[in-house]
Amino acid sequence: MAIQLSDLIDDILLIIIDYSSVSSILKLRETCRRFCDLTQLRSVWLKTCIKHVLDVKLPFPDGPLDSLTSAELESQTRHALEIQQAWTSRHPGPRKTLKFQANPSNFISDVHFVPRKNNRWMVTVSKGIWSVIVCWDLGRIKDNTPHKLGEWTCRGALILDVVVNTDPENKGCLAVALFQDNVYHRVEILSVTAAFESENHRVKFETIAILETADNAIALQGDIIAIGDPYHHAKIVNWKTGDAVTLRNSEVSEEDARPNRCVKILFCHEAVLVGRARSLDLFYPVRLSSPDEEPSIQRPNASHSFGWIDSMAIAPLVQVDQESSYPPISILLRAQSDDPWTPDIHTLKRYIIEPVADPAIEELALHRSDTSPGTDVPSDMSCPYSFPPVLADEIPSSRGFLRCAELALGPCGTALWIQPRPRPATGLAAWQAEHADGHVSRECLMGTVFPGPLRPHPDDSPPLGRRSIRLWVNEYAPWTSLDYCENTGRIALGCVDGQVMVLDMCSSNILQSK
Repeated sequence: MAIQLSDLIDDILLIIIDYSSVSSILKLRETCRRFCDLTQLRSVWLKTCIKHVLDVKLPFPDGPLDSLTSAELESQTRHALEIQQAWTSRHPGPRKTLKFQANPSNFISDVHFVPRKNNRWMVTVSKGIWSVIVCWDLGRIKDNTPHKLGEWTCRGALILDVVVNTDPENKGCLAVALFQDNVYHRVEILSVTAAFESENHRVKFETIAILETADNAIALQGDIIAIGDPYHHAKIVNWKTGDAVTLRNSEVSEEDARPNRCVKILFCHEAVLVGRARSLDLFYPVRLSSPDEEPSIQRPNASHSFGWIDSMAIAPLVQVDQESSYPPISILLRAQSDDPWTPDIHTLKRYIIEPVADPAIEELALHRSDTSPGTDVPSDMSCPYSFPPVLADEIPSSRGFLRCAELALGPCGTALWIQPRPRPATGLAAWQAEHADGHVSRECLMGTVFPGPLRPHPDDSPPLGRRSIRLWVNEYAPWTSLDYCENTGRIALGCVDGQVMVLDMCSSNILQSK
């Protein structure tokens, strides 16, 4: 007599489910009430999440699994697999789109996803007579517009930069660089908290710290903020305690007045990687000195120059079979040229900085931690990463005028950039006439997936000429800002006409009217 699946006891069925794919589990759920109940157990989705998502390093929100319910584990597991499918399918592209008017009077200079409230918040920055930061809830949409949670402005001040804290638990949510009344600069740390007493589900912005500095805000991680000037220095500051260290670029002297703006700063394995328009510097270890001590100044342990860089994206690279205790660093950059006869066709380049396979580095770091403040750290001291960066990929692209030259790079290997429309054969004058009203663009949002968790087996395209994907064609106002969250699969694009477009690589995200 043949044994049917329904004849088995629950313990054996759960073992079978442990070896099943997510699609098989969902199909089994539809057969009967008993199997439906079994496939909704938290233990089932905890094991499924670990096996099919975490062990293979797919994009997944940070945080402990213990705090997630069975329904949340199932939702986030299916969401991670959907992101993989969206990027690796034969026809990759956004599954949902949302376009709304964020500011009818001014362009959107910045747009950022905020890793809070289940990644539902997004902030936009627009500049007019006064600059305004607006917080939106992408989980509550009505009439094709997200719910506006609140806004913040500083009378008489121009917002220069806004960076979002990568630590969702930290009270300091945003770092805002301001130029006040055409007189002085400062950086304000803002908290953004839900006002639960409000019936309209509003948020409250509050300034919790102020740094008197003319430097630009570059990165914010927990209590640590990174700021940089356009020439030689970057500064790492604990905005709560005032502890700080100055990181001095080694490529130029103090008398050198050539611009070398700070583009990106990455905190990586007790080190700091500073990317500038003309140089890349690695500082290790970075020690902050207290306000009572002599100001600490460090020079880089290693430096490299890519030439003149227009834009850069830096991310730690997630690897399934990672040999080192800390990950490699992936760098995507777009070169700049001041030659008017430069050809239209060029390439985006991705470099890899590999970790040094030397267990003694950890011990060296402990010995160096007592370096006295106020002295320069010698540049020949060992560091945990090997220099120079190694060229890993080249992606064909085109040159042209862009209001948004930002690049986006995810730890799992996805990358985004905006490609300008090709120059017309009729010449520059015709191009200027066509764009005189500012409402014709035809820019393209391009993307690719480098070898990594989402693409464990490299495709047929050679590394030096990797295939790019056209994700979206802009038929309307030119884009002015870009942000991307790999964990959620969402892309945000600010426009010159004050609109914001949100592209969603996953249909499971909430981007429909409620």
